[in-house]
Amino acid sequence: MSNIWWTFLTEDVAYIVQMPGSNGPSITNDAERIVARLWWEHRRPHVVYRDTMGNWDEILHEEGCFKGLASWKGPVPEERIARYFRMLCEDRGL
Repeated sequence: MSNIWWTFLTEDVAYIVQMPGSNGPSITNDAERIVARLWWEHRRPHVVYRDTMGNWDEILHEEGCFKGLASWKGPVPEERIARYFRMLCEDRGL
């Protein structure tokens, strides 16, 4: 399986989760490319991802230019995100 990550959007935040079984680079290791792509596609000021330990971190950026990583202190709509990703898995037979 290739490296797949899914995005859940709110007004100000793009939450991303790497699909289990992905064999490409982690979101952390691919952060520069990911934030550039998400800025191009969605223009969200915050890009937040769940790391492999289950913590939510932010990919810091200025208009899609990677600036670093930090612990995310904002809200995470866990239930909405979980429901969305369950739906995606069911649609794909995963």
